[in-house]
Amino acid sequence: MAVTPKWRQHIERWQSSGLSQAEYCAQQDINVRTFAARLCDYRKRPVTESVALVPV
Repeated sequence: MAVTPKWRQHIERWQSSGLSQAEYCAQQDINVRTFAARLCDYRKRPVTESVALVPV
């Protein structure tokens, strides 16, 4: 399943929160198993190379 912007935002907030998955989900009223499934999808997504402009 593709990770929606909503789930991407939750995952990024969780990563910077310092909370466990269970703690974050309890605070956000999110099902822990659903969060874990979306996190798995997020980690499986292809990593695209970032493009940086270099002055010449």
